Amino acid sequence: MVFYEYAIEIIEGLLRKTRQDQVKWLASETASDTFFVRFPKSRVEIDFCSPSASADFDLVTYYNKYNVEVKTLRVEEEEGGWQTLQELFDEVSRVMLEWDKVLKELKHAVQVPGLIGS
Repeated sequence: MVFYEYAIEIIEGLLRKTRQDQVKWLASETASDTFFVRFPKSRVEIDFCSPSASADFDLVTYYNKYNVEVKTLRVEEEEGGWQTLQELFDEVSRVMLEWDKVLKELKHAVQVPGLIGS
């Protein structure tokens, strides 16, 4: 279980650094719910999946410097590590999609008098 322990430690570190705006996440060009961060000799990719016929799950995939997948961690809803991985995905989606800024603007618009919209 060495891989799992390292994987969770990495996920917790990414979550902490993402909350501090210290991670340069990038969006996948091929999947809407996939984000990744590059390192000098590796890459980490996170992906949220919500199939209609089974439980939601997150994937964390680790790649080497040749962009070859070396290991994937799949964590299903309610499994150990799900909460931390879901928090990471939520935080990354906030950073990448800026939904927090959108909500702040909309909240302000509905609270002040006057016409809304352009």
